[in-house]
Amino acid sequence: MERVEKTVFISYRRTNISWAIAIFLYLTQNGYDVFFDYAGLASGDFERVILENIRARAHFLVVLTPDSLKRCGDPADWLRREIETALASRRNTIPLMLGGFDFGTPKIAGQLTGKLAALKRYNGLRIPEGYFLEAMGKLRNEFLNVKLTAVLHPASRSALRAAKDLRKHFK
Repeated sequence: MERVEKTVFISYRRTNISWAIAIFLYLTQNGYDVFFDYAGLASGDFERVILENIRARAHFLVVLTPDSLKRCGDPADWLRREIETALASRRNTIPLMLGGFDFGTPKIAGQLTGKLAALKRYNGLRIPEGYFLEAMGKLRNEFLNVKLTAVLHPASRSALRAAKDLRKHFK
């Protein structure tokens, strides 16, 4: 029998950190184990910790605003790398669209190149201004409440330690 996983990775641009924190707090208060690189990682291999946390978590949320994909033309861009890792790892990828983000806008469509182009095929969640809590309820009850057939790999010790260190910032 399949189970519903309650593990989440939040990907975001630093300019959208307020949204990432709000989503993190909402989900953790509702029993989810959530990771995002909030204050930088204290020590260890940054790249390995980030990529392992994406692969080890069932759900991948990407916070999208009209300017968030601006630097994604660079293959070394971290937002791009995180999205591509989630897609390759077959995570339950959910674009969270804020501030008028629209995949159909020519500027945004032009930024979705290579493997990143697949993101526009994913069912995303619009978060209208003034309806954050309603959108989070829909995220939790519909988008994250799915049974996953993908085999999830347990996180390494360094990935688990980084997630634990993150939770200390919010206590």
